[in-house]
Amino acid sequence: MPNCHQISAAQLRRWELALSLDDLKRLSRISAAGRAMQFVAGRALLAAMIERYIGSDVLLSVEPSGKPVLSRGACSVAHSGSGITVALSCSDDLSFGVDIEQPKKRDYMAVAKSYFHIDEFEKLQSMAGSAQQSLFFSLWVQKEALAKCLGKSVLSVLGKDVAVEANKRQLVGYVGRNKQFFFSLVANCDSFPIVQVQTFNEANQCYQATPVEVLPASNYVNLVKFTN
Repeated sequence: MPNCHQISAAQLRRWELALSLDDLKRLSRISAAGRAMQFVAGRALLAAMIERYIGSDVLLSVEPSGKPVLSRGACSVAHSGSGITVALSCSDDLSFGVDIEQPKKRDYMAVAKSYFHIDEFEKLQSMAGSAQQSLFFSLWVQKEALAKCLGKSVLSVLGKDVAVEANKRQLVGYVGRNKQFFFSLVANCDSFPIVQVQTFNEANQCYQATPVEVLPASNYVNLVKFTN
């Protein structure tokens, strides 16, 4: 079983052979080698966390949308660039979503103008440089995590004010970042799930646990409660 804190390339190759039929079908549709390895790493990390924190008797299945579903407990998985993140809960009653995003070169203001709520877009317009970019990606990961928490498509929440939507549903949220990624977790109560973030280390050829620093509240649109 892969380690929760480090997954080697050799372990990934072995874990690929243990994937479910549904996951093998999904993997066969991924043409990019890096993306395929990332998918396997996400499943390996999820399996390691399930065994460690819930139990080896828990069964993992996959919905047609690709969302992993547990026979006991709940989970959320996200990938971006060389990063993966998994959130896991022993409770069936906790709804949550997690997202991770590695910033890429893009006209993010055009994206915000076309898809974000007008209040969010205007706040972005009032900023410049790294502060503007930080707010955009903070909003983006919150929207992705909110959509997963609600069980909806991200397109259904992109045009919503994420703070208003979270407040309306009494959700709590966490936004963080490190040198490579922006990260968000949105949940329906104060009892947050267990979360692990891993990034691929080229030198050691493995995925390894990566700390995420909580962003100052002034850098993003706050949800109901800002928590460590």
